[in-house]
Amino acid sequence: MRGPARIVNVSSRAGLRSIIRSPQLLARLTSAASPQQLDELAAEFVSAIRAGKHAAQGWPSSMYGVSKLLVSLWTAQLAERLRGEGVMVNAMCPGWCRTDMSSQSGNKSAAEGADTAVWLALRSPKDLATGQFWGERSTIGW
Repeated sequence: MRGPARIVNVSSRAGLRSIIRSPQLLARLTSAASPQQLDELAAEFVSAIRAGKHAAQGWPSSMYGVSKLLVSLWTAQLAERLRGEGVMVNAMCPGWCRTDMSSQSGNKSAAEGADTAVWLALRSPKDLATGQFWGERSTIGW
């Protein structure tokens, strides 16, 4: 017997909704109803960065933060589309891990950072909601 499918996307606290300071832009991001709309907003961000107009348009300077915000928003969209299909979809933040990306300066090992992802992948659907953002085995507000 096979269990339910699980999707665990690696995101980051650097991509919480609070990085968007413009209420209008945040409303556009959170009301995007499809991956295509998120793609369009991502392209808008890249164009604004290239033109040096990102701050005036309400975007932060962090490409990493915006990319992780988009991963989290896409996760919520996917969870909603797959609700009732037996697929659990969640995003998680591994924390600051000692990897090449952090120049080995993180406060967690890569294995410690992977703990929540593995935990989410192995949990029973009876134990978890879908469409949540997790860190250290606890939900985090988006």
